[in-house]
Amino acid sequence: MLHSAEKWMGRVNELKNDLTEYLEAKFQLLALKGIESLTSLLTKVIQKITTLIFSLLALLFLMIAAAFQIGEWLDSTALGFALIALPFLILGIYFHHTRSKTLSSRIEKELFDAFQPLFQNDKKETE
Repeated sequence: MLHSAEKWMGRVNELKNDLTEYLEAKFQLLALKGIESLTSLLTKVIQKITTLIFSLLALLFLMIAAAFQIGEWLDSTALGFALIALPFLILGIYFHHTRSKTLSSRIEKELFDAFQPLFQNDKKETE
């Protein structure tokens, strides 16, 4: 009977060790997946920001060129720049008044869409 109890305790210890190793491996896998998802998200954000910066620079130089051309046609460089700035001023005022509703909800939706696949992958793996 003593031999049976020792055998049973040995199996319990072995099961405990196996369970500990499994939980450690699962935790490491979860951490690696989190790092992978975060890296993917940051890469997408950096790409979008870079694209936005270059697009805005191109737009800026196009607007400067247009302002100089309009200024030449009107014989007033300042008037050319004022005419180019006017639509941007109107857009700025419009976005300032609608920012809390439209822009916030759009940003929240983008963030939700970006993070939703992370949680769906975790649910699929646990099932």
